Amino acid sequence: DAYATDEDVTLIVPAPGVLDNDTDLEGDYPLAVDSYTAPAVGTLTMDAPGDGSFTYEPAPDHNGVVTFTYRARDSMGGVSEPATVTITVNPVNDPPEATPQHVSTPEDTDLAIQLGGTDIEGDPLAATVTALPADGQLFQTADGSTPSDEITSVPATVTDALARVVYRPAPNEYDSPYAQFEFVVNDGAVDSAPATVTVNVLPVNDAPVAEAQSVTTDEDVSVDFALSGSDVEGSSLTSAMWSPPAHGSVVVNADGTGTYTPDADYNGADSFEFTVFDGELTSEPAVVSITVNPVNDPPVIVPRDFVTDEDTPLVLVLEAGDVDGDVLVFSVTTPPSHGVLALSPDGTGTYEPDLDYFGPDSFEYEVWDGAVAVAGASAITVNPVNDAPVASDVGPVTAIEGEPLAITLPASDVDSPTLTFEVVAGPGHGVVTIAGEIATYTADRYDYTPDGFTFRAFDGELYSEAAVVSITVIPAYPTDYALFASGSKWASVGLQARVEGGLVGGNRNVVIHSFAQVEGVSAGGDVSVMARARTGDIVAGGTVKVHRGAEVGTVTEGAVVYAPRMPEVNAEPGSQDIKRSVRDARRGPLDLAPGAYGKVDTAIQDRLILHGGEYHCRELNVDLASKITVDLSNGQPLLVRVAGNLNFGIGVRMEVVGGDASRVAFLVGGRHARLGMSGTYCGTFAAPEGKVYVGFGADLTGAAWGEDIDAATRARITRSPYTAW
Repeated sequence: DAYATDEDVTLIVPAPGVLDNDTDLEGDYPLAVDSYTAPAVGTLTMDAPGDGSFTYEPAPDHNGVVTFTYRARDSMGGVSEPATVTITVNPVNDPPEATPQHVSTPEDTDLAIQLGGTDIEGDPLAATVTALPADGQLFQTADGSTPSDEITSVPATVTDALARVVYRPAPNEYDSPYAQFEFVVNDGAVDSAPATVTVNVLPVNDAPVAEAQSVTTDEDVSVDFALSGSDVEGSSLTSAMWSPPAHGSVVVNADGTGTYTPDADYNGADSFEFTVFDGELTSEPAVVSITVNPVNDPPVIVPRDFVTDEDTPLVLVLEAGDVDGDVLVFSVTTPPSHGVLALSPDGTGTYEPDLDYFGPDSFEYEVWDGAVAVAGASAITVNPVNDAPVASDVGPVTAIEGEPLAITLPASDVDSPTLTFEVVAGPGHGVVTIAGEIATYTADRYDYTPDGFTFRAFDGELYSEAAVVSITVIPAYPTDYALFASGSKWASVGLQARVEGGLVGGNRNVVIHSFAQVEGVSAGGDVSVMARARTGDIVAGGTVKVHRGAEVGTVTEGAVVYAPRMPEVNAEPGSQDIKRSVRDARRGPLDLAPGAYGKVDTAIQDRLILHGGEYHCRELNVDLASKITVDLSNGQPLLVRVAGNLNFGIGVRMEVVGGDASRVAFLVGGRHARLGMSGTYCGTFAAPEGKVYVGFGADLTGAAWGEDIDAATRARITRSPYTAW
């Protein structure tokens, strides 16, 4: 048979109890308990003979397995072999018990307290403070003796692994009992009942406290004082010297009164230390601070005169003495007549004569020791000195690359009207020469880097400091514009045209028609942006009119607009005219070598091949639907100089092999350079005295420069100016 109960819980088993599962082969029932043996632990109550019921009371706090045996008897008197009954007593956790304590500590002394308790199961215990002391402070600790965080609210778990806390009584208080606090312990499951820690604080004599003080007297005058102190126990105190003063003598009487006498003629700070005694303990030393006020003597000035050269600052030092050693303060009462004097309170200063002045000068001053001021005066002699000339910076000035620029060099000299000039550091991107006061600067060809040089003037004895000439270098020809109009009428960008790279109109008025797009505009005249057109920034010498729906960037009016000059055509045509027929076009392309030609006319749907190098012709006419191939595989750029007009017909297509559009240029000396509608063109087309016309729907990769510019409806210009000038 097997039964179970919990620790400290009585097990009651009613009938038939242990007989419930017993049997008899002959059926001699009922059965009864004949006899039994008691268990080793606990108390068993069972009747024998009996009906099988029993009561088992476990031993206090015991848990585990216990057994007992019994014999059954049938109705005929037969007795069975012993049977074993097993009872399992399940463990049940018992609450721990916190251990109350009575502890003592001396006054003003921290007390380490280890909180603890007992647990019948031997479980580890943690402590929690549940009630704080009414007096004093309770602290956590990590090492069992050093306070850390104060416990200010409960419940508060004790953080130390050994359940230690530190109690600190209030300063200078004691009593028995002095304070109490409560705590509980926990075995991991159940808190104990609260236990009380009672703290007795034992009285201890406190050392008295000597009280610092300050006294003041005048130089050579004694001063009386009364030393004082305090004692929390109210003991009678006596005073004694601890360390004497450094600049006088002290007499201390038995009652703590005394007299301090400063050393003869001494003034300033002094001090001495004393202690008080309560009959048992001596205080820490306290300081009596003494201020000895000086009796003033007036300062004495040491006369000083000074000499310097013209335009040369003078560092000067005024001198005075004071028998008291007072800090002396110098100040100007009458400044010099021919210069500027800056005088510091300590008597050091600088005198700077007026520019170019020489001769006598003087100033007056006074010296103050904090109570008395004494007047003084000093003379200054300024010797004449030759002045160096002064050269002035120039610029920035604007130079055109490759062209000389005359620059007047500014300089002056108060002593000499005749000056010569020389270069100190030459330009980095050009050359400069000087003749008299004129410098001639020439920028390197094709170099637009900002430049400059330094120069100095010479009066026959002294050089000036170097001055700087700053130079802005601009190209002789336009280098970064898709469109450039140099004339004084109009530049026009047609309906829905697109210009990537910007437009410059020198002295011109510019019109951007509706739906056109231009990256930026720079015009010497007025600018009109029609409805729905779009531009970048606009800089105009005149006014800018933006129509409804147009979009523009930043607008600047009334500006000075730079317009580079056009390249010169300088065409020298030959006498050989070329006129192609349709039959010629069918036979093969017109492959022209660089050289001089007369009038050149291609046929409809012809093919023209040009090579890297320079061409000269009287006129150039490429008929409609023709193709022009520019072959730059020889490494040279293409430059075509046309004395008269240039006409490219409708649908002409150009291509560049072995290079790109920036290596292709056509210089036209006639009244127009026409790029026909719907064509595709590569290169820079420049007509210095004529109009460049980019036809309807034409696509130009390069640039169009002329006296007049007309980009027709839906024309497209992508900037790629000629770079091989």
